[in-house]
Amino acid sequence: MRREGVWVQGARVPARTPWRKAVNLTVTDTGRCLRVDVLDEGSSGRAPRVGEIDFVSDHGRGLWLVERIAARWGVREDEAGRTVWFEMAERRGPGGTESL
Repeated sequence: MRREGVWVQGARVPARTPWRKAVNLTVTDTGRCLRVDVLDEGSSGRAPRVGEIDFVSDHGRGLWLVERIAARWGVREDEAGRTVWFEMAERRGPGGTESL
Protein backbone atom coordinates (compact mmCIF):
# COMPACT_ATOMS: atom_id res chain seq x y z
CA MET A 1 0.00 0.00 0.00
CA ARG A 2 1.34 3.41 -0.89
CA ARG A 3 1.74 6.05 1.81
CA GLU A 4 -1.31 7.90 0.49
CA GLY A 5 -3.37 4.78 1.17
CA VAL A 6 -2.39 4.85 4.83
CA TRP A 7 -3.82 8.35 5.28
CA VAL A 8 -7.01 7.56 3.37
CA GLN A 9 -7.56 4.29 5.24
CA GLY A 10 -6.93 6.20 8.45
CA ALA A 11 -9.84 8.48 7.58
CA ARG A 12 -12.19 5.56 6.95
CA VAL A 13 -11.83 3.32 9.99
CA PRO A 14 -12.36 5.72 12.92
CA ALA A 15 -15.12 7.65 11.14
CA ARG A 16 -16.88 4.43 10.09
CA THR A 17 -17.56 6.10 6.78
CA PRO A 18 -19.66 4.13 4.29
CA TRP A 19 -17.57 3.17 1.27
CA ARG A 20 -20.01 4.91 -1.08
CA LYS A 21 -18.86 8.30 0.25
CA ALA A 22 -15.72 9.93 -1.10
CA VAL A 23 -12.43 10.53 0.64
CA ASN A 24 -10.25 13.09 -1.09
CA LEU A 25 -6.51 13.35 -0.52
CA THR A 26 -4.76 16.57 -1.51
CA VAL A 27 -1.01 17.10 -1.21
CA THR A 28 0.28 20.63 -1.76
CA ASP A 29 3.84 21.96 -1.78
CA THR A 30 3.37 25.49 -0.44
CA GLY A 31 7.00 26.44 -0.88
CA ARG A 32 7.53 26.46 2.87
CA CYS A 33 5.99 23.09 3.73
CA LEU A 34 4.21 20.06 2.39
CA ARG A 35 0.51 20.18 3.31
CA VAL A 36 -1.73 17.12 3.28
CA ASP A 37 -5.54 17.42 3.48
CA VAL A 38 -7.74 14.33 3.86
CA LEU A 39 -11.42 15.20 3.33
CA ASP A 40 -13.92 12.57 4.43
CA GLU A 41 -17.30 13.46 2.93
CA GLY A 42 -19.18 10.94 5.05
CA SER A 43 -17.74 11.76 8.45
CA SER A 44 -19.99 12.42 11.40
CA GLY A 45 -19.93 12.11 15.14
CA ARG A 46 -17.10 13.14 17.37
CA ALA A 47 -14.02 14.85 16.02
CA PRO A 48 -10.88 12.75 15.70
CA ARG A 49 -8.41 12.99 18.57
CA VAL A 50 -5.05 11.62 19.57
CA GLY A 51 -5.53 8.97 22.20
CA GLU A 52 -3.71 6.17 23.92
CA ILE A 53 -2.42 3.68 21.41
CA ASP A 54 -2.12 -0.07 21.55
CA PHE A 55 1.10 -1.05 19.79
CA VAL A 56 -0.24 -4.58 19.31
CA SER A 57 -3.39 -3.40 17.50
CA ASP A 58 -3.50 -3.11 13.71
CA HIS A 59 -5.15 0.34 13.83
CA GLY A 60 -5.43 3.49 15.94
CA ARG A 61 -2.05 5.11 15.33
CA GLY A 62 -2.89 7.58 12.54
CA LEU A 63 -3.22 10.84 14.47
CA TRP A 64 -0.57 9.69 16.93
CA LEU A 65 1.84 9.42 13.99
CA VAL A 66 0.68 12.72 12.45
CA GLU A 67 1.25 14.49 15.77
CA ARG A 68 4.84 13.26 15.82
CA ILE A 69 5.86 14.01 12.23
CA ALA A 70 3.86 17.17 11.49
CA ALA A 71 4.89 20.72 12.26
CA ARG A 72 1.17 21.56 12.59
CA TRP A 73 -2.10 19.70 12.19
CA GLY A 74 -5.79 20.24 12.77
CA VAL A 75 -9.37 19.38 11.93
CA ARG A 76 -11.80 21.47 9.89
CA GLU A 77 -15.50 20.75 9.39
CA ASP A 78 -17.78 22.33 6.83
CA GLU A 79 -20.66 21.41 4.53
CA ALA A 80 -18.34 19.15 2.47
CA GLY A 81 -17.42 16.99 5.49
CA ARG A 82 -14.48 16.73 7.86
CA THR A 83 -10.91 17.49 6.80
CA VAL A 84 -7.91 16.40 8.81
CA TRP A 85 -4.86 18.35 7.64
CA PHE A 86 -1.20 18.43 8.53
CA GLU A 87 1.92 20.26 7.43
CA MET A 88 5.45 18.96 7.27
CA ALA A 89 8.15 21.63 7.36
CA GLU A 90 10.98 21.80 4.87
CA ARG A 91 14.31 20.34 5.86
CA ARG A 92 17.27 22.54 5.20
CA GLY A 93 20.59 20.86 4.80
CA PRO A 94 23.97 21.35 3.20
CA GLY A 95 23.60 22.23 -0.45
CA GLY A 96 20.09 23.67 -0.32
CA THR A 97 16.57 22.73 0.55
CA GLU A 98 15.08 19.28 0.59
CA SER A 99 11.31 19.07 0.75
CA LEU A 100 9.92 16.32 2.91
